[in-house]
Amino acid sequence: PNSVHGSVLIKSAELIEKFGFDSGDRELRGAVEFIPTPYGFKVVNDLPLESYLYGVVAAALPHGSPMEAYKAQAVVSRTKALWHKALARPNMERSDICDSAHCQKYMGLNEEMLDATKAVGATEGMTLKLNGQHAYVFQHENCGGITENARDSSEKNADHLISVHDGPT
Repeated sequence: PNSVHGSVLIKSAELIEKFGFDSGDRELRGAVEFIPTPYGFKVVNDLPLESYLYGVVAAALPHGSPMEAYKAQAVVSRTKALWHKALARPNMERSDICDSAHCQKYMGLNEEMLDATKAVGATEGMTLKLNGQHAYVFQHENCGGITENARDSSEKNADHLISVHDGPT
């Protein structure tokens, strides 16, 4: 559906390749295209970035997180999506980003919540940049109270990410 409020429900999909996918039902905003492959179909969801972020931001934080955390996550998630889009290589699905944690977890409307949607709207268009380009950013589920210096990890091109404590000191 072309309507901002429209959605498509995909029910009882049988997945041959389950790595990186959630096999549950999914309700999606935007357009959905089924692309035939030798093993079945790939489902591609084409939607505006801000609509995509409604589900991504909600999935990235625990329910009931502070609004400022949702806003910060919206900026990081938007930056990460645009960074992936800038580096996307042509592929059969004509997709820029996947829906697994490798890129950013995206479950469509199934994960959306009001606070995350408000945060996406409040930060619309805001991104993190480094040297004029969208910054290479990371997300993690639990840092144990302190993040790692990127230069001390195996990540390349991330020296701008330094260790910080994530709670009161």
